[in-house]
Amino acid sequence: MQLALFQVLDELGERLPDALSVARWPGGLCNRLYKIDTADGVFALRINHPDADRLGVNRDREQRLLISLADQPWCPTTLSVNERWLLTPWLPGNAPAAGEHADLAWLATALTAVQAVEVPGPALNIAEQIRHLLAYCDDLNPAFVSAVEQRCSTYQLPTRLTLTHHDWHPGNVKIDGKNWVLLDWEFAALGDPAMDLAAVCSGFALSAEQGGKLADVMDIEADRLHQAQAMMSALATVWYAANPDLAPPNAPSQVEWLGKWN
Repeated sequence: MQLALFQVLDELGERLPDALSVARWPGGLCNRLYKIDTADGVFALRINHPDADRLGVNRDREQRLLISLADQPWCPTTLSVNERWLLTPWLPGNAPAAGEHADLAWLATALTAVQAVEVPGPALNIAEQIRHLLAYCDDLNPAFVSAVEQRCSTYQLPTRLTLTHHDWHPGNVKIDGKNWVLLDWEFAALGDPAMDLAAVCSGFALSAEQGGKLADVMDIEADRLHQAQAMMSALATVWYAANPDLAPPNAPSQVEWLGKWN
């Protein structure tokens, strides 16, 4: 990876003249993130994981989205992007609170702002994404596969589709005063708004009561949220099964999923 870093820095050329320091930044499960100080400013360089297909990532879709969202204050400014890297300014700020301290009013405002923007399709169907990742999994629990397939077969995209990020959690948000930016658009696409609410509930460790309050604000029925939560939980479980080298010790369990959602 160090060789890849030097190659990317060399290819970026004038974009990063005379880097004063380069530091590997913690975080970033799939990719490698570096903070780069130069005489012209501070930058964030993401070097992409080479196996995008196994990750369920469409690099071309991410690039098109980042370009189309360039005028949105909550989207990072793209300085250079291709299949191998993403270069943006380094963003100041802190992660928002989660759990019982989560700011539901801010979450509702942020979700609404993102979903209000029109973006080009085609839509990302989470059922198809799960099936795509299942093809990369070995030694799965047959009961888990059967239950997930049943969920996928009964799921249908809603009539109202919106921009969906699919990976809301405090580590993907920077808040600086009244300004906020949502990071990591690898899995974003036109999609089901209920899936983003489910992602927020999981990523911000919200209680059922908190999730219900957000669902009311966003006019998402309880049954739809429950379905979306089951699907997004299945997606996370399958994703780690397809990428076991990236799985943390507390990665989602197939048995736990069966016990909660089947």
